Amino acid sequence: ELAPLLELLNTGCQNDGNLLQLAEHKTLLPAVVAALSGATGAAAAAAARLLYTLSTVEEGRKAVSRAVGKEDALRSVLALLAKSDVQLQALTLLLLSNCMVDEGCKAAMAKVLSASAAAKDSSQDKPAQPVSPLVCLQQLVQSSSPVVSERALTMLGNMCGHTGLRASLQAAPALLSAVVEAL
Repeated sequence: ELAPLLELLNTGCQNDGNLLQLAEHKTLLPAVVAALSGATGAAAAAAARLLYTLSTVEEGRKAVSRAVGKEDALRSVLALLAKSDVQLQALTLLLLSNCMVDEGCKAAMAKVLSASAAAKDSSQDKPAQPVSPLVCLQQLVQSSSPVVSERALTMLGNMCGHTGLRASLQAAPALLSAVVEAL
């Protein structure tokens, strides 16, 4: 089982020296990011927790942002937001908020949102499309959990520093209405 190993690594990161060594590890971060999509719920949550812990210091955040800032990896992280687990949503929003400080991750998010909008436009007649990231963010802003709502607003605020992301957010009137209502 992968979850206990990831939890052990996360516990080891409570020591700054270990945290910085793990953040610099060239093969660990891609493996942890891969666990977000290819593992059980517990392993995905443990992977998100480890990535968040690594992202709490500048050197770690930069490394995590590079790993998460690949479009496929970012899609895996965003998919965690659609889960019904409030704790996982809150943790994932913390991770993404930290990553949205870095331009590379913001640029990847802009590409993902643009591709999602294009896919939505081309498949309006097709049934059962996954929820778009912007609709998911709207739902999180409107969450009955004040923690999830606040973290979603924080992440959106960090996203606003990028021109492409601002354009994507402006093209989502329901999300903007939810943000205004939450404030």
